[in-house]
Amino acid sequence: MTITATIAEGIIRIAPDLHDQVVANRDRFVETLHARLADWSRTLAPFQGAAVICYHNSWPYLARRFRLNVVEIIEPKEGVAPSPARLAGLLGKLRSAQVKAILQETFEPDDASHFLAARSGVPIALLAGGVGGTLQAGDYLAVFEYDVGILARALAGGSG
Repeated sequence: MTITATIAEGIIRIAPDLHDQVVANRDRFVETLHARLADWSRTLAPFQGAAVICYHNSWPYLARRFRLNVVEIIEPKEGVAPSPARLAGLLGKLRSAQVKAILQETFEPDDASHFLAARSGVPIALLAGGVGGTLQAGDYLAVFEYDVGILARALAGGSG
């Protein structure tokens, strides 16, 4: 909401003749966003409180919005692959916390996530971190449409 308001204000400031069109476009986008957000919330509502782990700490806002519980991050430090000892500890955490999905962005190294998934049976949710993260994530709304669908399938026990 804040970002689209700021963008609209900026466009109107440099092109005041587009005021009505910009306001109408923003209003239409915001209305669509609210409707889609309600749909995405309904889709993920059955999984509120579900434990997940992430390869990288990329998902705190998504987790907060949809009330998921990020219990661990695979990557101990940005850009540092997890050690065998860390992976062993994560396997224990996957089981003890009853983790439902491993969240992984499409561009991140996936060896550790696949190792954990293969040994725990926990599915990987391969998510688009932004526009262009997958072919299906061609715009802002499509990113969330894609990610929510993948996440819901993974949390339900399927593969993402």
